[in-house]
Amino acid sequence: MQTNIEERVRTILAAQFCVEAGEIDLAANLEDAYTCDSLDLLEVTITVEDEFGIEIPDEPMWAMKTGQQIVDYVTAAVSEKATAA
Repeated sequence: MQTNIEERVRTILAAQFCVEAGEIDLAANLEDAYTCDSLDLLEVTITVEDEFGIEIPDEPMWAMKTGQQIVDYVTAAVSEKATAA
């Protein structure tokens, strides 16, 4: 499951920052590596929420600085959602 989430998040980030998915470094700081600003992060969050059927509250959203943090949050949220179902 983690790999699929990583691939999907990588694809979302690549589309947002107009690069190839293979160029996305999940460990990189999004602001530094891809000039991610608050609007970019908001757009990524909305896309991630739509893609995975989850909701990301403001506090964790603004705390996410890397692609890996997004992957980790989504993995936990999807797992929690599956457990609750």
